[in-house]
Amino acid sequence: MAMRDSLINIYGLLVMIGISSGAGDILLYKWAKSRNPVWLMLSYTVWLISLTLLGFFLRAEHFSFGAAILLATIIHLVVSLCWGYFFTDSRIHSLELAGLILAIIAVILMELGRTQSSGGDQ
Repeated sequence: MAMRDSLINIYGLLVMIGISSGAGDILLYKWAKSRNPVWLMLSYTVWLISLTLLGFFLRAEHFSFGAAILLATIIHLVVSLCWGYFFTDSRIHSLELAGLILAIIAVILMELGRTQSSGGDQ
């Protein structure tokens, strides 16, 4: 059960990183549209929080640096694409959607491979 709790914490932190970094991009978009410096300062603050969370994530050493960045980037892209689709005029192309789905499948397979190769001990 401890391993399951650990995975929930790791992936919860990962989701928070992706959401906060995506929110930073959204706030920067708001600043670009309005030129109000408050949006820019909010964007910087959210990115600082996101990078701090990334530091905690890397410190857990559950994934290698490259895998951690890849996973955070995938979640960031999901947040950005959802924002663009639901709140702006941008649309997701089928090739972009296919790439995102393949990336998510790769993450699932990577975690399944990690769990089996470690013999379930962690």
